[in-house]
Amino acid sequence: MLTNKSGFIFLETLIAFTIVLISVSLILPTTVFIATERQKLSDRQMIITKLHDIIQPYIYQEQLNDPKTLTEHINGKAVQLTMSLEGKYIKGCAKWTDVKKKPQTFCLYAFPAQ
Repeated sequence: MLTNKSGFIFLETLIAFTIVLISVSLILPTTVFIATERQKLSDRQMIITKLHDIIQPYIYQEQLNDPKTLTEHINGKAVQLTMSLEGKYIKGCAKWTDVKKKPQTFCLYAFPAQ
């Protein structure tokens, strides 16, 4: 009969430790990825909202003869906003660098009110 069970306890502890390490190695990268994507979407939403707000006066009041460019700091990011006429549309574009250091561009188009 086995009276020395220390090898079994060691093996059980080793298996439990392996399961914990595998769980952490799966959960940690997923958590970091989700946080990064959440920040990207939050930045994008705030930038698009600001672009929408900036393009509104050009739709209803101001004349846009020449392209206009301005730089805004939105959520800690330098965003280049450009308004121009493209045919009969007013085009507003935003350019910025996201959390992953990739350049992003988003454009809105609008009819000028007459």
